[in-house]
Amino acid sequence: MARRFLASAVNDAFSSANFVSRGPMFFVLLPSLIGFVMGVNQVAVARAMTWPVSIAFWIGLSLLLWAGLYVVTFAVSHLLAPWRCSTIWVILLAAFAGSLALRPLIWAYVSVFMSLLDIPTSVRPMNPFALDVGFITEHLRNWAALMATWIVANLVSLRFTGYPHYRTTQHLLAEPTKARPLPQSQPAAEVPEPRLLLLGGKMCDVGAIAAVHAEDHYVRIYAPDGSNFILTARFRDTVDALKHVKGCQTHRSWWVSLAYVAHVNRNGRDPLLILVNGITVPVGHSYKQLLRVAGVLSTH
Repeated sequence: MARRFLASAVNDAFSSANFVSRGPMFFVLLPSLIGFVMGVNQVAVARAMTWPVSIAFWIGLSLLLWAGLYVVTFAVSHLLAPWRCSTIWVILLAAFAGSLALRPLIWAYVSVFMSLLDIPTSVRPMNPFALDVGFITEHLRNWAALMATWIVANLVSLRFTGYPHYRTTQHLLAEPTKARPLPQSQPAAEVPEPRLLLLGGKMCDVGAIAAVHAEDHYVRIYAPDGSNFILTARFRDTVDALKHVKGCQTHRSWWVSLAYVAHVNRNGRDPLLILVNGITVPVGHSYKQLLRVAGVLSTH
């Protein structure tokens, strides 16, 4: 059971988040920028280093922290999935748990870096773990900035780019305000009758398909209950196969079934479709007219 859980988590992490090709800004550029700023300012132990060494030290440390926090957050989202915890709680708990779990790794990184470069400074011994007020207070004081950075980065990135994906965070964190339901004059489409369709070599019930998301050379199918699975198929071929279903392509990488659109969020520049399973689907500018014709978006 543990092996299946680990295999599922690793597969879902790298396929849904597309660590390298789909989210370079969040997973590489952002931590590198943070590390560069810290390195230029020669923060903490980097005071004993030259600028180039300080920058290299902090960029490496930031990337290591970012990857570690992502892994911990993803694991926490898997563990909390049965309880359907909100995204904010998943990230808050993971930030604290990750800061505790990464202490030995960061201490080892700093020690090895200093030793290899023969930098004349000493690394303070790592405080032993203890469940008491003193330890927690000291830990929060030392790690508060990192945890706050991780939480804010996740909230902002999820809100505007949809990255990163976690098991329990398939939707954006901000609850939609002033959400507009479907126009009364355009009743919501009826749930499609169960009908089997061959998609990517697998027989699928099209009535159980709420959305389709393109991810590199495969597609992710989302069900009305929020569960999902991957098919090895091209997005265009999948959309063509669903042409008789009451649905619409909303973005170059998204297709949705109109039966499962709960409401529309118009807080940002472009509208977002909120599905019944809580997933938020972006609407591309060139697809707005299709959604107007379908009665999902208003004409003004």
